[in-house]
Amino acid sequence: MKLPIDPVFPIKHVYIYKWEFDDSKSLKEIVNRIKKHHYCVMPKDDMLVVTTPVKPTVIIILIQKNGKGGDLIVINMDKYYSKIKVEQGVWIFQNKSGIKVVDLKYL
Repeated sequence: MKLPIDPVFPIKHVYIYKWEFDDSKSLKEIVNRIKKHHYCVMPKDDMLVVTTPVKPTVIIILIQKNGKGGDLIVINMDKYYSKIKVEQGVWIFQNKSGIKVVDLKYL
């Protein structure tokens, strides 16, 4: 979803995907796999919020809905990132975190 371009409004894109556990079997395992290069916060047992020190303008939220996986929300606040660039980042994130993004088109 592309939001209105407004220099004051920081959110540029919001994408929602379905994800499933793959090599990781829990949100805590995901944290253990990515915590060296990502900031991770678990505000609830079924939710993980992730960003990086390099690009804190992209936020990933994983919401676990069942034992298999749930929803992945990507919020992009970087004005230079296109949809393709965001999807490439999601693909890299899935490989590092041990999940599978079910409805991501592979580029």
